[in-house]
Amino acid sequence: MKKIFSLIVLLASILVVNAAVVEGECGTGLTWSLDTQDSTLTISGAGAMDDYYSYKKSPWDYYYSYIAYLSLPEGLTKIGSRAFFACRNLKSVSFPNSLVSIGSESFKGCSKLTSVSFGTSFGSIGSHAFDKCVELVNLTNSNYIKGIGSYAFSECTKLTTIDMSGVTGIADYAFNKCTSLTGIELPDGLINIGSNAFYECTGLTSIVIPNNVTNLGSAAFAMCTNLTSATLPNTILDVPEALFTSCRSLISIVIPNSARSIGSNAFAGCSDLADVTLGENILYLYDYAFYNCKNLTSIVIPEKVYSISSTAFKDCKNIVSITWNAKHAANAQYTYPQFGGDKTAVTSFIFGDKVEHVPGSLCYGMSQLHSISIPDSVTSIGDYAFSGTHLYTVSIGSSIATLGSSCFPNTVTQLTVKAVDPASGGIGCGINPAICTLYVPQESVEVYSNTLWWEDFFDIQPIPNSGTGIDDVSQDNSKVIKFVRDGKLLIERDGFVFNALGIPIR
Repeated sequence: MKKIFSLIVLLASILVVNAAVVEGECGTGLTWSLDTQDSTLTISGAGAMDDYYSYKKSPWDYYYSYIAYLSLPEGLTKIGSRAFFACRNLKSVSFPNSLVSIGSESFKGCSKLTSVSFGTSFGSIGSHAFDKCVELVNLTNSNYIKGIGSYAFSECTKLTTIDMSGVTGIADYAFNKCTSLTGIELPDGLINIGSNAFYECTGLTSIVIPNNVTNLGSAAFAMCTNLTSATLPNTILDVPEALFTSCRSLISIVIPNSARSIGSNAFAGCSDLADVTLGENILYLYDYAFYNCKNLTSIVIPEKVYSISSTAFKDCKNIVSITWNAKHAANAQYTYPQFGGDKTAVTSFIFGDKVEHVPGSLCYGMSQLHSISIPDSVTSIGDYAFSGTHLYTVSIGSSIATLGSSCFPNTVTQLTVKAVDPASGGIGCGINPAICTLYVPQESVEVYSNTLWWEDFFDIQPIPNSGTGIDDVSQDNSKVIKFVRDGKLLIERDGFVFNALGIPIR
């Protein structure tokens, strides 16, 4: 009998809940009521709603599954934090014109929320406010939004567009994994874009970052795999790390003249990137900046570059042409290959006419590099600068004073030096004087012939008056005969035959 009585009481209480209007307070000057039959939660009064947390749940938390619609009054200024957290049946929200802000996690996890309408006084969206609202599609009057908090629309996978014409700040992860987002135009008044703000927004195809953006976070557009076009602001000082990492469809990029550095992994994995223009004020290229940019075939290094990480161009295996204008690049930064290593495809390496120093290991391992011309401006060549290449012809300008240790390979068979006085360090530079013809200024033949190591060249000749470089030097030489046998370069000198490495053979 007691069990039957308890069951009747339980059923009665359920019926009361289903038929009742429940109500209470939710802030100073604010009340709420919920009609559990028509699923509408009505807020009345004016002022700011209380904030709620995991240890202080909203007063309607017990009834959250009943809530499908909200009725919000003019006079309401704020939606409290976690106020409608995980109201999984909530379908739409229309904010009054008086509303200024919504708190953190206020609508997080509202998995059936499809539309939101903002009022004319709206200011900021709190962090995680609409996080994981996976059905959210329509944002009406979003042009009134001024600030977007971290993770505000994270994983809103059906959101396709948002009018951000009034937004001045976008916080970290604001649109993280909004995979359907396509139609966005960043406004001129935008100042801040946080880290990972548009991470993995795979629907984006183009982006223009306004010139007023002074704070651009790392990885802001990382993993936007369908992004083909991107424009950086012409006021940016540093390209953040991982900014466009794994944007594999990105075709070209212009680094503005305002930029001083390119951060680690900034363009790593941009496999379709074929055209890169580096601004004239770039000083530093950090680790893996252009890692694995497989379509990159040429690059121009600007004059002011001081340091390039050894991995900045790692696995850019299709670079065939490099123009090096760096005037004072630091020797210490070049300890091993930075343009693809011994698998590089580089066939052309051109030095600008203002370069003063060739950094150590600069071209190390460029096995397809067969000739090089070093301009008159260069005074020194660092250790191992061209080690591991297969240079056969080398021309060095008139200002050279120092040759670094093993700076050239022993495959060089023709060396033109325009300097009147022999450079120091030649004895360890790697060239084998037994197989190499040396061309020097007419008036310096005797000086070279009587200077330590330079005198070891079997054949020292004047640079022909008709030319200024190696391409004008005649190959006909009674003392030196170069020929190919079985696909291998051989050199005959004074009755002896040497291979390309300078080793005598029969």
